[in-house]
Amino acid sequence: MRRQAGDRGTATAELAVAVPAVGVLLGAVFAVAQAGVAQVEVVDAARAGARAAARGDDLGRVHTVAADAASGGRGGSAAVRVGAAGGWVRVTVSRQIRLVLRRGPTVRVSATATALREAGSATVLVLAVALLAVVMATFVAGLSAVAVARHRAAAAADLGALAAADVLSGRAAGSPCTVAARVVRAGGAGLADCRTEGRIAEIVVRLRPNGAPGRFGQVSARARAGPALDGGQRPASRSGGPAGAAQGSR
Repeated sequence: MRRQAGDRGTATAELAVAVPAVGVLLGAVFAVAQAGVAQVEVVDAARAGARAAARGDDLGRVHTVAADAASGGRGGSAAVRVGAAGGWVRVTVSRQIRLVLRRGPTVRVSATATALREAGSATVLVLAVALLAVVMATFVAGLSAVAVARHRAAAAADLGALAAADVLSGRAAGSPCTVAARVVRAGGAGLADCRTEGRIAEIVVRLRPNGAPGRFGQVSARARAGPALDGGQRPASRSGGPAGAAQGSR
């Protein structure tokens, strides 16, 4: 009986020693797990900040993204450092945690992520589209200016040729080419050539388009006019240049 009582005392003593040891081991396991979770959180936070930098966000936004990811929505505090050198952005996130107990030992975990900062590809794309739109608008405006100039030159040539034909047919006084030049100038063009054959007048006018196209040259138009023949027929005519017309005299 005495031996059994001694055995029970030994077992009790061993249990009294083993329980704290097991508690320490469990605490150590929990502390390692706690530190591991915290390390994963700061790694993810640094990566989130670096990803924001890679998207082209400003450094303030990168800092905010990393800090929010580090806190995990729990309101905890984390130290975030964002540095930029050239096109590279370095995000470092660190946090100090207490292991196991509220007043237990502290450990600091940290992580760093580096990303090549995006040089605003969206901004570059917008600028490229805007530049293309400006070029196309300029090109279309140039074509429009040339088309308008061609029609104005054709109208001036028609009216000038009719005026010269009126002089040749005796309906108006003066020199045919002088009258044609006056009419052409009134239309905003210039008389480049004037020829008469009998009562038929043929003139060539030139006009410089407005804007940039005018720097590259002028448009021209040719018109020929004369008295109407019997039966309402008009004499044979020809036109040349960018635009032209044949008209009978009024």
